[in-house]
Amino acid sequence: MYYTYINTFLAVCRHKSFTAAAAELYVSQPAISRHVNILEDYYGCRLIDRDNKKVVLTPAGEVLKEHAETIMNMINIIDDDIADLLNQVRGKLIIGASFTVAEYFLPKYLRYFSETYQDVTIIMNVDNTESILQQIKNEEVDIGLVEGEINDPNIPHQVFYEDEMVVVVPNNHELCNSDNLTIEEFVQYPIILREKGSGTRRILENKVKELGLLLTPSVVMELGSTQAIKEAIKNNIGISVLSGLTVKEEVLNNILCALYFEKFRLKRTFKLALKNNKTQNIKIKTFINNLYDYVEN
Repeated sequence: MYYTYINTFLAVCRHKSFTAAAAELYVSQPAISRHVNILEDYYGCRLIDRDNKKVVLTPAGEVLKEHAETIMNMINIIDDDIADLLNQVRGKLIIGASFTVAEYFLPKYLRYFSETYQDVTIIMNVDNTESILQQIKNEEVDIGLVEGEINDPNIPHQVFYEDEMVVVVPNNHELCNSDNLTIEEFVQYPIILREKGSGTRRILENKVKELGLLLTPSVVMELGSTQAIKEAIKNNIGISVLSGLTVKEEVLNNILCALYFEKFRLKRTFKLALKNNKTQNIKIKTFINNLYDYVEN
C-alpha cells in the first residue's frame, strides 16, 4: 500500500494539482486527498500546503519527493529488467511530446499501440519542443517526440516523419485563391505566432531570417496552442503558418484555406529523441519499431 500512496504523492507533485493527479491515476479526487493524508499521518507532519487551491510542498514534502522519486525510479528499473528478462512488453512508458505531435499525430498511433500492447501504461507530458528536450536531458521522460530542431549533441535523435507547413487564412480572406503567394506578401499581413520555444514558430522565423526579412513588425498575437491560433484565424485576427496535419479537417470543410509559398515549400521533420547513453529496454524498442511501421503503412 505504501507504493500506492507514494505514487499518488508524486503525481500531485508532478501536476501541482489534486485534480490533475486524480485524472492521471484514474481515481477520485477524495482518494488522492486520502492517500496524501495517510502519508502525513504516517510521518507526523504536513507534506503539502493547499492554500488558495495552490499545491506547495513543505520542507518535509520536498525531502519525501526527492527520496520517493529515487524509490520509484528503482522500482521501474526492476520492473523493466525483469520484463526484459522474460521478453515481456509491459510497464510504464513516459513520453514527452510537443504540442503538434501530441495533438495531431500521436492519438491514432497511441490507440493502435495500446490495443496491441495492453500491459503498457503510457503517460504523456505535452509541452513545446524546448521543454520536452529539457525533460529528456533531465531523464524525466523515456522518449521525446518533437517537431523542432535538435541542436544538442548530447541528445541522440532520429527522424520518423516529414511534415509540411502551410499558410493558413480564413475561408473569406483575399489570399484564399492565391496560387503564387510570396513570403514578402505574407509578412505584410497581421501574423499570429506560437509561443517562443515552439518548433512551429522556429521554422518560420528561420526561413524569414534566411531571406533577410523581418517578421516581428507584423506579429499581432502570440498564442500557446495550435487550436487557439486556428480560432483566432477563423475570427479574422490574422494569418499564420501551421502544420498541414493540424488544419486538414478545417480545409476539407471549407472553414480555413491552406496555401503554399510560390518559390519554396516549408517542410520539417518530426524527431524521436532519446536519453543519452541509455540502453533501450524491450518496451522502448517495441514502441519505436511500431512507430516506424505505423508511419510506413
